[in-house]
Amino acid sequence: MQARASGILLPVFSLPGPYGIGTLGVPARSFIDFLAQAGQKFWQILPLVPPGGGDSPYMSPSSFAGNPFFLDLEELTREGLLTQEELDAARRADPDRVDYAWLHQTRIPLLRRAWERGRVCYAQPLAEFMVEEADWLPDYALFLALRERFGGKELKDWPDEIRLRHPSALARYRAELADECAFHAFLQLLFFRQWTAVKAYANGKGISIIGDLPIYVSPDSAEVWSRPELFQLKEDMTPSGVAGRGIPPLLREFHPTPSPTRGNTGAIPCTTGTITGRPASLGGGTGPPTWPGCTTWYASTTSGPSTPTGASPTGRPTPGAATGSPAPAWSWWRPCAPSPAWP
Repeated sequence: MQARASGILLPVFSLPGPYGIGTLGVPARSFIDFLAQAGQKFWQILPLVPPGGGDSPYMSPSSFAGNPFFLDLEELTREGLLTQEELDAARRADPDRVDYAWLHQTRIPLLRRAWERGRVCYAQPLAEFMVEEADWLPDYALFLALRERFGGKELKDWPDEIRLRHPSALARYRAELADECAFHAFLQLLFFRQWTAVKAYANGKGISIIGDLPIYVSPDSAEVWSRPELFQLKEDMTPSGVAGRGIPPLLREFHPTPSPTRGNTGAIPCTTGTITGRPASLGGGTGPPTWPGCTTWYASTTSGPSTPTGASPTGRPTPGAATGSPAPAWSWWRPCAPSPAWP
């Protein structure tokens, strides 16, 4: 039997650092050192994907790509891809706050300078990386290049010929935007090199990393554009149904057997039963809500006031007593489907 162990959830973007957001450099390694010294065994993170609407990692333009804002600029400076003056200009006064507006204005232009300096020496590694990641990277890079070409418009507002992936339009835009596509692929090469190094450092310290992904894919994403047959879409490629409506933020899905039935009305229904109340922490009344018969549950990374009565995911003990005892600080349990009363 595996011994009990503990860890801490901390998103990479929340790591303190001088460059406007947490990075895969010294901040990440310092946190790993702290976990090891504290006797912890796990670092749980939120999605590493690029942020989407509202700068949320749960509405990303890709389920596969890494967030270029997380790149360690100091490493790029040591490689000669950035100058010391450029590195100094990328610093922010407050190491404890993420400044997304400033990042959007300054970070990508800065990384374009790294691309201009590195395009020759990275040509061969980038070509090899494109082949290794051919199932997603070329379409992702073109998706971002097209979005920039169309002034940041969402996929649903693109011209029909490219939104619907007419072969002639794809060929034309791939040729016209080849350099821009290479730039975005270059950022992914840098990201995965740095992330692989951080993961190896953590594992060498005895720390395992628990990852996270959005439960659902954004309709304005490279996956929806490149593989529309996998999604519930109308002929114009707009969603026929949007899942996830009403599910509280920062939820992690557990997949019992059998997995919950996935509807197209915005909710994931329970295998049995429905929610009949809303937790006080989410704006409902006082006291624990009644969630009869629900056998499929979610766990939130937000601590709650009490542990609800009910079943737990397969193979996981029901936390707390049946009367509703205080939940662990790191997690509390919610059932799998919102009731119609939830927004």
